[in-house]
Amino acid sequence: MNNNRESANNMLKMKTDWKPARLLDLINHLHDLVKLQYADVQRALYDQGNFQLVSPFSRHKISSARCYQASTARRQLLFKSLMSDSGSRHTAKTVTSSDNTFTVTASPRVAWNLMQRKCARVEHTGFIPPFLPVFYASAFSII
Repeated sequence: MNNNRESANNMLKMKTDWKPARLLDLINHLHDLVKLQYADVQRALYDQGNFQLVSPFSRHKISSARCYQASTARRQLLFKSLMSDSGSRHTAKTVTSSDNTFTVTASPRVAWNLMQRKCARVEHTGFIPPFLPVFYASAFSII
């Protein structure tokens, strides 16, 4: 992280010839630096330049031949889709049977009853043991 800051700081100092500058000049230099970084990202999108797209973003890569055939609006749309991508993908979780013959999509949570407010727990099922008569069952509350 520190090397990135030092690199940007060095580029700004080189632009100002290592002399103090006004705030407006600093803002203009920072703007130019950011435009240069965006150009580097665009070159990586077209598989050119010094940088490459890492694997979560590699699906956005297009060939340079397709890049030059596309219109400016299409290239801007491709770049915008790359910049809006967070890189994380949600994969569907699956459950597989023990003999690997059956796979289903896992549910993200346990099914709840319509008015249920708390998580269902086995201890609170209200299970009545089969060996108790019905009139004794009302006297027991299983916790």
